[in-house]
Parts: sequence; C-alpha cells; structure tokens
Amino acid sequence: MPTRLFDEIERTDTGPSRLSETHYEYINRSARPEAERIRLLLEDWFRRYPNDPAAQNEFLERFKGVEHDKAFFELYIHEILLRQGFTCQQVEPKMPGPLHILSFGWRVEGKFST
Repeated sequence: MPTRLFDEIERTDTGPSRLSETHYEYINRSARPEAERIRLLLEDWFRRYPNDPAAQNEFLERFKGVEHDKAFFELYIHEILLRQGFTCQQVEPKMPGPLHILSFGWRVEGKFST
C-alpha cells in the first residue's frame, strides 16, 4: 500500500481548529469540504515525491510532527519545480561545504542544479 500523508479514517468533525492542535492535526481530522480539498491536493503532490522509502518516511515524520510547516513548504517547492520542468534527481544529495543544506538535487535541460 502506498504511503499517505493523512490517515484513512471516517471524519465527522466539522468544527473549527482547536487551540491545542497543529495545522496537520486539524486538516487530518476535519470533515469540512475545505479540509478534504487540501488533503486531496497534498496527497496528489506527495504521489510525485521521490519514490525512496527512507526519504518518504523521514518526510512523513516531519510533516506529521513539529516541523509540519517546513515540510509543507518543501513539498510545495518540490511541486513548483516539477511543474516548471525540473526533474528531481535525488533527495538530500551530498554536497560540499559544512553549512550546505539541500533537500533535493534537480536537473533541467541536462544540467544539475541545487
């Protein structure tokens, strides 16, 4: 079974977000049509995320945890670059330099880009 961002559960709660819950928790539990549209869109984006089980598991931990907003932004940028014609070559490529942090290595028109 493919990995999913959100739980496959019956949702009945149409109330607002609780003060104590994260964005992920709210979107995951909400039965509101708006939340459903968000879940479907993000699941669609995640289907295009690199098919690397270790990278997907690491991403899911961040997406469902305290780094949800950062992981969402990473998924968003990934989708933008795909739609611009880039191809994701690898997740978290090893690059030189002690402070070099990179989530993806991209290729467009035969050139590797970071």
